[in-house]
Amino acid sequence: MISALGYLLIPATTTAVGGLLASWWIPSRRAQASIQHLAAGIILGAATLEVIPSIEQASGQQGWLLVGFAVGCLAMFGLRAWTRSMEVPDGIPLGLIVVSGIDILIDGLTVGAGLSFSGHLGLLLAIGIAVELSLLGLTVGRELAESGHRWRPFVLTALYAGVLLVGGVLGLLLLGRLPELATTEVLAFGAAALLYLVTEELLVEAHETEEPDHNTLILFAGFIAFWGLRWVMPGS
Repeated sequence: MISALGYLLIPATTTAVGGLLASWWIPSRRAQASIQHLAAGIILGAATLEVIPSIEQASGQQGWLLVGFAVGCLAMFGLRAWTRSMEVPDGIPLGLIVVSGIDILIDGLTVGAGLSFSGHLGLLLAIGIAVELSLLGLTVGRELAESGHRWRPFVLTALYAGVLLVGGVLGLLLLGRLPELATTEVLAFGAAALLYLVTEELLVEAHETEEPDHNTLILFAGFIAFWGLRWVMPGS
């Protein structure tokens, strides 16, 4: 349990650090697009190289995995549709803040499920999601900082770090006592959430600015980096 909490602290720390960094440094749109491509490559690697193959090998009920994945897709579409209708009070991107908080809770549950499944999977998920959440801290921080709320990014992302820890602990405590099918279902749901993040958030936002040609190479570099990380991690 103690080592698992240590793994959860990896993405929790990068979330808060991203918000702190955004409190005094706002990356350019082009720089942010490059970071988003890097994060997209790493998250693609986590979902397609680690999560989906692991749960396919462990579960003898492939139909239920498809159900979990489909529910995850529909849930993310519904969540985005709901938050886009939210008003923006006093220049604060309320929809972005709410959806980011729910995303982080899902990320925490996914890491917790991965840790209850195997320490190797949980650690790799924690590292991959840590990159994603460091970018999220910068993104939310940029929106708040541009609205004149200079120090709110760090306060908000510190709260996000707490939400992630809560989700991770819940995943560990609850799923560790349930049948393995429950864990694989949560991981299938989490894989869908991660892929949705890549296709509908990271890459869409990155392409809103003029995209340098090398950004596609950065995406593949992130994917290759995660692929290589799997070979050197314990338990691989």
